[in-house]
Amino acid sequence: MIQRYQKGSRMSQAVSYGGLVYIAGQVAENRKAGIEDQTRDVLGKIDALLNEAGNRPLAPHRRQRLPAGDRRFRCDEQRL
Repeated sequence: MIQRYQKGSRMSQAVSYGGLVYIAGQVAENRKAGIEDQTRDVLGKIDALLNEAGNRPLAPHRRQRLPAGDRRFRCDEQRL
């Protein structure tokens, strides 16, 4: 069953279906704040939506370190 959270006139901020929660794009309230404050604000919004949907707070499940010389993950600086 589809469940919607923080419904608006055009869209919901989050939708859950099939055990997954789909979250709309979130932006910081104060876009002139520093990157740390904006990140904290956005992650707080995501955490609140996940809690409302019945999920546990944000926590890394698994971390993976990529080898520095692995060409598959190299940034092509010429394209930046």
